[in-house]
Amino acid sequence: MGAKALTFYNNKILLVLRDNFAYIDEPNKWSLPGGGMENSETFEETLKREFYEELSVMPKHLLFLTEYNSPHTEPMALFIVTLNKNEFEHLKLGKEGQKFKFFSLEEVEKLDLVIGLKDLLSHQKYAFKKLFKKDYKYFVNTANLYLDKL
Repeated sequence: MGAKALTFYNNKILLVLRDNFAYIDEPNKWSLPGGGMENSETFEETLKREFYEELSVMPKHLLFLTEYNSPHTEPMALFIVTLNKNEFEHLKLGKEGQKFKFFSLEEVEKLDLVIGLKDLLSHQKYAFKKLFKKDYKYFVNTANLYLDKL
């Protein structure tokens, strides 16, 4: 179990390039910020800790979307993180990952993504387009329909 962040700024989504270590799952692939739960953390606590570990910012504005299961990954809570200007300006690589970058949807489609994000994007392409336009309500409704089918 864990939590992942759909983080948008200026109509681009934030992704982190995973470390290139053989002992981690899906090394050297692009992923949403986030990760696995520790001890008795809640999804929100997990997301905040992982976001800070990866990007050195503790996000203040979180919106829980849904819990999802990709056929290839463990269950994850999916959040929208909205960065304010100050948070955006203070993003820096933390102790996990090789680098981070904001991408357009067209750019994301060309990246080597972790399988869970690839699954989500391939099944929810229209919903992701709406997210890039800040139409979060549409994504919540359609994500729940899609996720119930997995």
